[in-house]
Amino acid sequence: MRFYLKKIRDNISNRSYYEDIFAGSLNSSFRYYFKMVMWLALIYTAFIAIFILPNFIDWSRQLVKNLATEYPAELVITVDQGQISTNQTEPIKIPLALSERYLFNSVPTASSTKDNLLVINTKKAFIADEAASYRALMILTENSLVLVNNDGEAVINILPTTAGGTITVNDVLILAQKFQNYAYLLAPVLVLVIYFYSLVILTMLLVVVAIIALLTYLLFVLTKKPITYRQALAVTLHAVTLFYLLNFIVFIIYPSFSVNFPFMVAFTLFVIYRNLIRQPKPAMIIPPPAPTIPTDSKK
Repeated sequence: MRFYLKKIRDNISNRSYYEDIFAGSLNSSFRYYFKMVMWLALIYTAFIAIFILPNFIDWSRQLVKNLATEYPAELVITVDQGQISTNQTEPIKIPLALSERYLFNSVPTASSTKDNLLVINTKKAFIADEAASYRALMILTENSLVLVNNDGEAVINILPTTAGGTITVNDVLILAQKFQNYAYLLAPVLVLVIYFYSLVILTMLLVVVAIIALLTYLLFVLTKKPITYRQALAVTLHAVTLFYLLNFIVFIIYPSFSVNFPFMVAFTLFVIYRNLIRQPKPAMIIPPPAPTIPTDSKK
């Protein structure tokens, strides 16, 4: 552990370490970058698996309980040639449980907060302004199922004219139970998917690193220090360590926030400037004390 902590510290602030990188090979810098990417992907995956996936599984369990409690027992939805109707007074609202509201309202605003899982109003077609007042994730209209995200954007799925059948409370509960079972089965698969997804994203950021290396090259040119692009790329591959570390800390505190390109450029160039361009302060030389000259007290 101490070795890795020292490695991180050296890649953030160690002038002699960066001077060795500057004089070293580009291949060793690439090896460092890919090792760092693999560890970061593993840490991201572990964090999501420990703190986020259990919430998803718990939500799927709460969904079944919520539907069993809130879904009207006598409600029958009939679909005939793509047209939907019910046997109840509409609109019918099926609310979200508290745990579901927390999940779907991760960034709540006055216009995006959801209170209902499903609103059924088959007496009219979808009207955006009216549907917004439902504050629902899903809206069932006379001929469509509308999905609404937290930004208020609606995706309208029109039922084909060949669609037909009836949906009762038992059908809904069976479907919800299947969803819960799939959530349990998919959890281990999701862990692997998240790891490889993180690995791919961090690897693709090499394109961004290559662009920042151009800025590193220009920074050295402007400060009249000799450098090649290979050397600029080598030090940039190490200097992004600080940005990746801060980005992970931000992800832990606020997962929905993403640090953008200007921050990546600023932090990376700051590390390079601090370790290679800025002149180190000269060591303060303290002169030795002046020798004392003995005096003859008798004179």
